[in-house]
Amino acid sequence: MSNQVPGRGERPSRRGRGRPSKGPRSPVTGLVPPDLAEAFRQEAKGSGMSQSDLLAKLLETHYGPQTSHAETPRRPEVMLKTA
Repeated sequence: MSNQVPGRGERPSRRGRGRPSKGPRSPVTGLVPPDLAEAFRQEAKGSGMSQSDLLAKLLETHYGPQTSHAETPRRPEVMLKTA
């Protein structure tokens, strides 16, 4: 793979640029009431965090740091009712 840009010479190396990795992440999607979503956006903005970082912090506070599902005890108070 060439490091040349047509008509511009060499392209600068991208190594070492950008944000540092936060490690492996998985997408999470959900629907919440609009007022709750807005409160969440405002909390993230007010704390200077991205919404993704705030959600990760909240989940880590609730479940503990980087626990897998297999390690998380089943807690009746957080299980969804299906009936």
